[in-house]
Amino acid sequence: MKARNTLLVAAMVSGSLALTGCVSSSSSSSSSNNDSGNGITGLEHDTAGVFQQQAALNTTEDFDAIVAEIGRAEAQDGPFGVLDSLGEELLGTGMASALSLQSQGGTNGFTSRGERRAARDSAREERRGQTDGIALLNNGNEDTEVFDCDSGQIVITYSYSETEDTYTETETVDIQDCTTETEIFGTVSLNGGFSMQVKDTWSDTRDFWSEQSEWDVTGTIGGTPFALVGSESSKEEDVYTDSGFRFEDITTIPRLEFRLGDDYWAVVDLRFEAKGQGDISGNFTETETIAMKIGSSWISGYAEYSTPKPMKVDTSMGAYDICPYQGNVRVSGSGGHANILFGEDTGVGGQLVAITVNNQPYRDFNKCEDFYSEFLFF
Repeated sequence: MKARNTLLVAAMVSGSLALTGCVSSSSSSSSSNNDSGNGITGLEHDTAGVFQQQAALNTTEDFDAIVAEIGRAEAQDGPFGVLDSLGEELLGTGMASALSLQSQGGTNGFTSRGERRAARDSAREERRGQTDGIALLNNGNEDTEVFDCDSGQIVITYSYSETEDTYTETETVDIQDCTTETEIFGTVSLNGGFSMQVKDTWSDTRDFWSEQSEWDVTGTIGGTPFALVGSESSKEEDVYTDSGFRFEDITTIPRLEFRLGDDYWAVVDLRFEAKGQGDISGNFTETETIAMKIGSSWISGYAEYSTPKPMKVDTSMGAYDICPYQGNVRVSGSGGHANILFGEDTGVGGQLVAITVNNQPYRDFNKCEDFYSEFLFF
């Protein structure tokens, strides 16, 4: 069967943001510490009121700045850039990735389902054999590593179990009042943790994969307040019949907040869906939608993503097999909106993607890959 190509939520959702969550607090539940006038509630660390107003979207420069916030997730000053650096400082380079618990099963644009599953299988073999210094595990076993801080400790626990048709993997990082002097950040004092659970089941007629992630770490870094709180859920299902297959992929992030001093970045109410069906030759049709709000102190507000017209892929259409043949993703801010148009909706001959800002042409592309690589989009 031919592998499907899907437009997954780029650096943000399936790869970088699938790090995981809260061991010892309630980050996954909504609170109302900072309810904004725009009805965006449950934000605990938006002390500057970023989500109380929309970011400016009057010019093409405003659009570029808003879209760039997606890439901030992995930037050096973003949530996972900071966590990676902290991991090296607190645990050493061998265990750095364990602190952020970044999913090795995720992907971004134009990666087929088959490649994603192959990546997960490879990661699975590595992690249950020797992952970031954790010793070899036998099926059903659990392994724990303890790292002492100057005061307090970090406890990392990993386990997996496997049968002929199921696989379960769990990893937690429990930060217990850890205070340590570091070379880069000065004094670091953190508490909380992360957790992740991956489940995979398969049969001749159905494959189902899910990942549940939560995280809640608060404290100070170099004397400035630090917080990373939120949760994520992803699932993929394939059902096979004699005539073909159908599938559904869904990723949700109710809330992900990052704060370091005066810098603040958050994603709220993210939901990505991809649904479709295919025939026994491997051709398929797929419909995709995205909705979310993303805001930060860098753009002094938030922007909202929506899908007025779902993106549609049909692999029988030649060039469109890795690019939607129609669709419209809208980015809305204060003062206007931008439309990202695909295929027949671009209105530009020969172009597969076109961008308008406040109804004026901005950019167009004859290859989807060029658009996605430049704009770090979906």
